[in-house]
Amino acid sequence: MYPVSEAFLEALKNYENIQHIKATIIQIDGTVHILRDNELLGAPRYDKQCVENPDVFNFGEMYTGTAEVTVQMPGMLSNRFRGGELRLEFGVDIPGSETEWIPLGVWDITDPKRETSDRIVLKCCDKMNRLQVGCGSNAAGFLRLQNLLDFVSEKAGVKFAQTAGEIAELAEEQVQMMSKISFAETCWDEVRMISQLIGGFAFANREGKIEFRKFKDVDYIIPAEKRTDISLSEYGFHVKGISYTDKYGQTYSTGISKIGVGSVLGFSDNGYIPSIDREDNLTYGIDRINRINDSLRWLMWTPGTVSFYGNPALDVGDIIRISGGINGKGNVGFLIGTDSWQFRSPQTIISPGASETGTAASSGGASSGSSAASITNVTVTKAIKTIMFEKHPGELYEGERTAAYGGFSCRSVTECFLCFTGVFLAEKDCTAVVKAYLDGIAQELTVKHTLHAGDFSTVSFTFPLTASAGTHTVSVTVSGLSELQDISAFVFGQEITEKAPQYTSADDYRYTVNDGISIVTAYLGTNLHPEIPDILGGGATTIIGKTAFTESEITGVWIPEGVTEIQ
Repeated sequence: MYPVSEAFLEALKNYENIQHIKATIIQIDGTVHILRDNELLGAPRYDKQCVENPDVFNFGEMYTGTAEVTVQMPGMLSNRFRGGELRLEFGVDIPGSETEWIPLGVWDITDPKRETSDRIVLKCCDKMNRLQVGCGSNAAGFLRLQNLLDFVSEKAGVKFAQTAGEIAELAEEQVQMMSKISFAETCWDEVRMISQLIGGFAFANREGKIEFRKFKDVDYIIPAEKRTDISLSEYGFHVKGISYTDKYGQTYSTGISKIGVGSVLGFSDNGYIPSIDREDNLTYGIDRINRINDSLRWLMWTPGTVSFYGNPALDVGDIIRISGGINGKGNVGFLIGTDSWQFRSPQTIISPGASETGTAASSGGASSGSSAASITNVTVTKAIKTIMFEKHPGELYEGERTAAYGGFSCRSVTECFLCFTGVFLAEKDCTAVVKAYLDGIAQELTVKHTLHAGDFSTVSFTFPLTASAGTHTVSVTVSGLSELQDISAFVFGQEITEKAPQYTSADDYRYTVNDGISIVTAYLGTNLHPEIPDILGGGATTIIGKTAFTESEITGVWIPEGVTEIQ
């Protein structure tokens, strides 16, 4: 819990004490707007979690928190806020003293939208969102923790709240032993590995820094008379043990306990834990797993959901007490795994448990719930899907040229993010222009970057996309008299799947065959993302003719490896 005075906590319980909200909005050009109370319309809100699924407990998890505020700014273009920063603070008037303020968090403004002529809704993500950037094709080597932290800070544009030594201390390890031999796929995965190793989680703290934390007992009780809703399990939950699977698929468990209801928690292929390929690695690996297990063994709490008067000083990972407990008896432990708060509204906190293998309903009305009644195996899964794009580096010119292209599908309206990084080498002083398209429609994004003759320049951005249910295409175009030497482009989001090419047959093409070489001259099919067969008419598909797709409406094409020429 954020350090506050006893007077602050007492003032929260009394609805007669006036509460305040303050927003500092920093535009990407550095312009600062400070808004308070009535200048913020509706009720500013945030949500944050230290578990990916509110109903299932696991360690080493991470979550991108969000915030939303509505501001009244007539005459202001909403797009000026995109890429800017939102800071929220909460204050309570203390009787006989001044207002006591606490920071709530720092968020990147990802989706500003005009609601009416004078109202703009700012939707934001916290700094965890920046970690979705790929680590790139970095050569493997001996990588120390400090070097990895520096790399992630520079690559993702984030700051860490702790030093390498402080993180190693959390993991009960010597800092020189916190090392690995290769980079993970993304910065998100790098941070996740460290959070697993400490037996805790990682989150964006109130200053916007990435912080590693273990679950922590806090001396705080929510009184029964201040609750607005409650649903608790009759069973306490605890961690029975840890199961680890290395990169070779070998699995071992440690610290199994047979007391009470709980779970054996599993995770896999962590670069900081040696694989079981040598006897000394086996001993060292088990030692690390034991330390993770020891950091979780003492935890005990009751799963459930509670809504109450609200205390924004509480943090995810806090273990507090719920007065009245189960059937009105005693105080029960409650781990804050999910926290949703809205100004001047009740705060909802959720304590995770495990997937159900049995049910135990309470007779206490509002205190009913369910929990696992035997060991449940829980597997860490990645909730966010990344779709990599086809990349087209090479020479650029004044007109737009497609630099990256990809597709995905979703089952419902989905918020996802387009990430693009391009390395330019200019022929002469000019301006590179980068644009994004969703289903052929230009988005509210035009990045202009000044290039200087003979110099390398990097253009990088993350842009939010709102996609309806169905299949979508995304493309990035670039222009400017230069050479695009390297590209990284992908879309990431929850509940999205990669759009696979649709196989086509020889009947879908017009082609010629000469000396065993097939030349595609026209596409006759109806699939919008076709896969060209590698054999046409008995000849290897080698050349794509100049007008092969001129008359079609395709959104992309999968070209076989044997093609050596595209006219």
